[in-house]
Amino acid sequence: MFGPTPLLPFRPLDVGSVFSATIQILRTRVGTFLGVSAIGVVAPVLLMAAPLGYLAWMLIEQSTHPQSVTLDVQLAMILAILGSIGAILGGLVQLKGEGVLIETALQVAQGGRPTLAGAMRGNRGFVRRLVPFLLLLILAAVVAYAVLLGGIFGLAALSDRGGRGLDGLVALGVIPVALAFWAAVVVLAIRWAYVYQSVALERIGGLAGARRSWGLTRGAFWRTVGYLLMAMLVVWCVSIPINMVSQLGMGGAIVRLEMFDFDAESVIRMVAALAPILIGSMVTSMVIQWLSWPFMSVYRTVMYPDQVRRVEHASPFPTTPPPYPPAPQPFTTPGGQPWEPGPPPQHWPPQQPGGVQGWPPAGPSMPTQNWSSPINRDAPPPSA
Repeated sequence: MFGPTPLLPFRPLDVGSVFSATIQILRTRVGTFLGVSAIGVVAPVLLMAAPLGYLAWMLIEQSTHPQSVTLDVQLAMILAILGSIGAILGGLVQLKGEGVLIETALQVAQGGRPTLAGAMRGNRGFVRRLVPFLLLLILAAVVAYAVLLGGIFGLAALSDRGGRGLDGLVALGVIPVALAFWAAVVVLAIRWAYVYQSVALERIGGLAGARRSWGLTRGAFWRTVGYLLMAMLVVWCVSIPINMVSQLGMGGAIVRLEMFDFDAESVIRMVAALAPILIGSMVTSMVIQWLSWPFMSVYRTVMYPDQVRRVEHASPFPTTPPPYPPAPQPFTTPGGQPWEPGPPPQHWPPQQPGGVQGWPPAGPSMPTQNWSSPINRDAPPPSA
């Protein structure tokens, strides 16, 4: 289990809190995130470009000069195999990049400042542990597509044998099958949304990570859908306008293709005309992926500790303290008996029985005498 994450608010995170934490993590180590993303985006292209590019050039040469150029079938097969191997290696590089992004995001959330080398060391074994899950996923995809295509072709064959009267029924049968297939794909994608995070952060196997993610999303399916949908809407708001601009040039080039005759010289001129537009569109897509991949990876990594705390209470959220301290317990005497107040205090000065209040208390009156001054002011002064 991962340790505390002081950079994340220690409370249930809403969508705004997840966005804020994601942006803060990305800003902390933006160079590391963009560097890992660049490697993961460029590596598959480089691994596939050389063999597949040369194979495409051979096919163009053979189609434009069929009399003078003979296609080397063995070389074409070798190039196709090399291109397939390059695609597989590129996919593995992207998986490693995903693991490094997750590890970097967690270390930043824990208050660290990881480097690329440190994140790669902390993510050692991620791809190897994930292989069983990927093989199971590929097998499930092959079976699902086989069932889907088998159902579609079966309905088409039934339509051919039954005549045009069954075309409408076949169309009505294909639509629910396709909808059910894609609904199952969406459900699995949401229930397995935390597989990479589970494998990378908790050092478990791919199949165990799939079970872990399935358990974490139980009862939180629609909340997970909403959180991920908000992140994808942000990416779409940026990528769709850019793609629309790049597709405008592609549409104009396709319209101009009607002016070409499909002879050797026209094919070369067509390829030369389309090449800059195709390269520009590919570069645009790579730039969008380069920027959006770290954002989505960190966003989902921020969601993962929050979901673990919500479901399993592995790191319980603090409760809100009461507004006032609790009342003290009653005092006790040394003997253990509860303390009880004594009689109420008396008034001061004390109340007298006769109704006269004051001090000293009233008593018998004292006899009084008339006192005169010893100096007689009317007497004559004494003679000398």
